[in-house]
Amino acid sequence: MPENAEVQAQSKLFRECRVTTAKMHHSISRITGDLEDEYYMELASKLPMSSEEHVRFVEDKLSQNESTDAMMRLILKSKGAKGSVDGVLRGMFSDDLLYHYNLEGRKEKGSLLKLKVVGLVFDIFPNKDKNIICGELRRFVALSHNRFKQKKHKLKTKLI
Repeated sequence: MPENAEVQAQSKLFRECRVTTAKMHHSISRITGDLEDEYYMELASKLPMSSEEHVRFVEDKLSQNESTDAMMRLILKSKGAKGSVDGVLRGMFSDDLLYHYNLEGRKEKGSLLKLKVVGLVFDIFPNKDKNIICGELRRFVALSHNRFKQKKHKLKTKLI
């Protein structure tokens, strides 16, 4: 039992060190200006995307190389060291917007796979198979639709 307590204490210290290091790296990047430029700030202000206007704006901006690099930095920041596809997508899309999308664009909804921003997600996870990423995208969309319906249902019950 004492060994378990030591392991837990060490892992807690390790987590605290990682958080402190990440904060310090972010502060240094802000000071030197490496992290935030006009493209980065412009795209960061639109995330998570909550309307079709934001999606069109980001898609238009991604035609420029500087904006693509800035978006990659934003996605990498939201991914973190042990990031998941779900975490990255939650930072990019709101549930209200994603309700109007599905993976292939069926049933009069928009297609996520046609968005340049989603193409960057495939680039962020180079060691994962594309089919696995598509499965995680499909799962994320289903869960997002469920969250949206639950939110709508809760609002409806409050009004009654």
